[in-house]
Amino acid sequence: MTSPTQSELMDQTKKLMAQKTDIENQLAELEQVLKQHGVGMQDALVDADGFPHPAAYDIRHARVQIIRLRNDHKDLLKAIERSLHALHSVAKSEQRSDPESSAASTSSSNAIRADAGDRDDTPKPQDQAQAQAQAPLARVNAVDPDGPAAQAGLRRGDLVIRFGSLDSKSGAGLGGLPQFVAANENSAIELLIRRDSALETLYLTPRRWSGRGLLGCHIVPPTQ
Repeated sequence: MTSPTQSELMDQTKKLMAQKTDIENQLAELEQVLKQHGVGMQDALVDADGFPHPAAYDIRHARVQIIRLRNDHKDLLKAIERSLHALHSVAKSEQRSDPESSAASTSSSNAIRADAGDRDDTPKPQDQAQAQAQAPLARVNAVDPDGPAAQAGLRRGDLVIRFGSLDSKSGAGLGGLPQFVAANENSAIELLIRRDSALETLYLTPRRWSGRGLLGCHIVPPTQ
């Protein structure tokens, strides 16, 4: 069985990203249903007198769909990450064997990785060691279970080492986060976090949802 080519991996990644966008659009619509009825994922559907919410059926249906789509979204993010890493590896290999013919394909694959929030460098052991020793940019103080951050896998207590192009060494620092997030609405951002002394890479897509802001989490300075 032959390994997939760079072109095949590019097509595969594009399809996965299109599926991801479709799921995020469906989630936005379903979350809007809950917002219109003034409830979230956990609110009771009976009032103080025990009478059911007039839209209980629609709300329950939306909640079930949201749970299913969130699980699908998490699986897709993992599949996209695997596909991007494979694409990067094959692109490097093809460029070494035939630099001229692979130049255009490499440019296209770099654009795909940029759209997905993927960095153009494969993590190396020394990079991992440096990231472990690097001072965190921020700490996640709270995560709304209904928001984009929760869907990306972010948890309370996570230390954010890198948020896209922002880290503790960048000039903007944490103060540049709101502008960076707003500029990347509906685009996946790669996060490098430290959780229980281990590094993890997550992909967070800032977007409109039923709650406040674009992230659905509260980020504070690491020492706060």
